[in-house]
Amino acid sequence: MPKLISLHIENVKRIKAVHVDFTEALTVIGGNNGNGKSSALDSLIMLFGGESVIPPVPVRNGAESAQIVAKLDNGMIVTRTIKPDGKSKLTVTSADGKAKYSGPQGLLESMTGSISFDALAFTRLDARKQFEMLRQLTGLDFTALDAERKRLYDERTEVNRDLKRANEYAACLPRHADAPKEAVDVAALDAELTEGFAPLDTSAFDAEIEAAREAETEVARAEAAHSAAHEKAKAAAGDVREAGARVAELEAQLERAKALHRNATTAWEDASVAEANACGAVTLARKAIPDTSDAKARLAAEKADYEERARKWRESIIERRNVAVEANAKLAANAEAVAAEKEAAAIKVKSDKLTDQIDALDTKKKEQLAATKFPVEGLSFGESGITFNGLPFEQASSAEKLRISVAIGAALAPQLKAMCIYDGSLLDEAHMKLLKELAVEHDLQILMERVGKGDECTLIIEDGEVETA
Repeated sequence: MPKLISLHIENVKRIKAVHVDFTEALTVIGGNNGNGKSSALDSLIMLFGGESVIPPVPVRNGAESAQIVAKLDNGMIVTRTIKPDGKSKLTVTSADGKAKYSGPQGLLESMTGSISFDALAFTRLDARKQFEMLRQLTGLDFTALDAERKRLYDERTEVNRDLKRANEYAACLPRHADAPKEAVDVAALDAELTEGFAPLDTSAFDAEIEAAREAETEVARAEAAHSAAHEKAKAAAGDVREAGARVAELEAQLERAKALHRNATTAWEDASVAEANACGAVTLARKAIPDTSDAKARLAAEKADYEERARKWRESIIERRNVAVEANAKLAANAEAVAAEKEAAAIKVKSDKLTDQIDALDTKKKEQLAATKFPVEGLSFGESGITFNGLPFEQASSAEKLRISVAIGAALAPQLKAMCIYDGSLLDEAHMKLLKELAVEHDLQILMERVGKGDECTLIIEDGEVETA
């Protein structure tokens, strides 16, 4: 793979002229702010990145053009001349200048990766872009698998909601150990109750009482006849008195009056006989009336006994019916509880099946991850982004992030493994040491800017030029 030998820069941004020789894995450009350190790093990126990364004002104020030249250890010389308007000319030639490569920009892009010039670029990406970049690097694509898992997971969530409801419903239903095995026929008891208790047979009492009633009627008729005869006798007696009075007064009419007297006397005698006969008939009729008090007393006792037996019978039927209704309710409740438990069990089977399918997808994903070589051991994919040693990437230490970012940048660089680090002043001595070790480990060439003029600096830029001792 090609490596940088040197980088020569003229009139790029704040730089007048700077020459960098790459003799170490880590090249540190020092100097105070505003003297051209960042411009040197920008120059390397503009040289290989092309016009898409050239800033609006790329040429030093007052210069007609800027030029960047890089020599590679494979003999290539890369030259980019930039105009103030940002337009540039790129040539790639052999060391002796005889060979000139066509399609130079495509050639350079094939040698560099998308973030290979920014060693910490990976740490500045959002979680989604980090995930996508690592996915492209590893060649893993869990899009279909994750979509299927989400579908199964969402379906299982709904099923588990149904399962929770089913279990809660089944748990709240009563169970009755004393419920009958079969339902009791309540309708038969209702029919029995509707038909009623057997009626009381009072026909014998009714006949006896009816005979007494007829005798009483006969007495009433005899009394009426006696009353009529009595009235006739009274009337006849009145006639006798009247006739006697007229005898005294009407001697002249004596014979006729006597005849009337005789007739009245005869009528009176007949009426008296009739009255006596009617009175005798009344007496006989009264004597003929049977005594029904015993029959009525016995009938009342029989009715009272009948009503008591009928009451107890009704209460017995009603009690049996209530027991039957309660037993049937318990039987129905048990059946409902069993049905609810069966439904919950069926839903549980469905949930378990979905869990098995999800577990199978997770196992498949784990197997693919286990078989994949990542740039750094411990790096992997999580549900919401990339992870390091099982934790989200953002929770990694700064040293771990530096190690991972450099490793990914190195892996993404197809050929020319060159990187830049801005704000190197933020790295302490330990991180500087780690960065140098990583550069050696991954066979990288890292160009870093750092504020100051410490011993760690490879060269120092002051006012756009390399400071001389």
